[in-house]
Amino acid sequence: LRVLTSQQNCQNLSPIVGTSKYRGVVWDKSCDRWIGRVKVSGKVFFVGRFISEFDAAKATEMKRRELMPFHVPDRSFD
Repeated sequence: LRVLTSQQNCQNLSPIVGTSKYRGVVWDKSCDRWIGRVKVSGKVFFVGRFISEFDAAKATEMKRRELMPFHVPDRSFD
């Protein structure tokens, strides 16, 4: 086990039920694209807009790895 703060432990939350099965990915009706975003320390980092839900999820996972050192990577993207 690792000793972590509450904030560090939250880096491994499951996806919130919504428009995508991937964490940090939502559908934007206004531009018909998937949006990737990552929230760290109360700040939201915009990853980008994507045609494919999977591409948005992959880019979001890469950004999460960059910003969250205690995040357990999703192996399905490797």
